[in-house]
Amino acid sequence: MSLGLKGSLKEYRTQYKNCSLKYKIKNVFKDFIYAWQRAWLGYDYRELWNYDLIFRIRTIEIIKRLKKDRFTLFNMPEEYIDSFNSLFLTSEQTNMVLDTMIYHLQMMDEDYVEKVLYGKNIYDDDYDFGCRTIDDYKHISNIMKQNKEAFMKLFTLFFYELYEL
Repeated sequence: MSLGLKGSLKEYRTQYKNCSLKYKIKNVFKDFIYAWQRAWLGYDYRELWNYDLIFRIRTIEIIKRLKKDRFTLFNMPEEYIDSFNSLFLTSEQTNMVLDTMIYHLQMMDEDYVEKVLYGKNIYDDDYDFGCRTIDDYKHISNIMKQNKEAFMKLFTLFFYELYEL
């Protein structure tokens, strides 16, 4: 799922590589319609059904861009100023916060967590369907919830710091 017109064209070249011409034409027009909707509405209709996925994808891309282009340091959260005797985080600490936020966002995805925990997920060719028990899925779900809560805590602490100067 692409984030813009440039992403749609890049996705088109790789995703529809071995498909028929009719299928390619149909889907490239859909991608242009979605890009138009994003340009005029600020979102496309796919996002109404996958908001959690879109939020994770976009936030990861935004945080990576902030990390790459950022020229400022994060302010120390008020409740930690006395502990660290500093008003700002260092560059390494700021990058660590951003990396941690990216990690938590990735670990909120069920397929990603399954791949990390068990080495295989449903998208692998040699995946054995039915190999996970209910307890495995409960464990995956708990990890996803813990990472969501950890991300939201960091997001809340540094919400006003997430801008690019």
